[in-house]
Amino acid sequence: MEDDSVFKEIELLKQMLKSGKTIPLSRLVAVDKDAFISKIEHIRELLPEEVKEAYLVSKRKNVILAQANEERDRILESAMVRRDEIVQDSDVLEEAKKEKARILNEARTEAEKMQKDAEDYVFKLLAKTQTILQKAQSVLEEGKEGLKYESPDSEHSE
Repeated sequence: MEDDSVFKEIELLKQMLKSGKTIPLSRLVAVDKDAFISKIEHIRELLPEEVKEAYLVSKRKNVILAQANEERDRILESAMVRRDEIVQDSDVLEEAKKEKARILNEARTEAEKMQKDAEDYVFKLLAKTQTILQKAQSVLEEGKEGLKYESPDSEHSE
């Protein structure tokens, strides 16, 4: 997919608005609703996968973090079960405490890493999305500026 295809489609939307029938005594323009919606759907299909992924990840961020927390809890529970199995007599108790601390520390470290990785992933996708949306915003602003100077009021003032 070509990077410019989304922007080309936005330009076509702009042209649809420019070529639409002007409603007398207003700044309103009539366009074919179905064609306009179809064009918007086509633009949605052309969006880069990163944008689509960022949207889904941002919606799923809490789910991802909850899964990381569940995994941490599962690891902690596993550590406690393991500790209980190890502790059989007083000589083993000291060793069990050390093992418990090691496993808990490892579980916390792994859970924190998973959470940080998830947040880093979301941040990177959102940054990519922001860049793409800023480009689209720029094209839209240019389109709006173009429409200002082609106002139907200027045609009727003669």
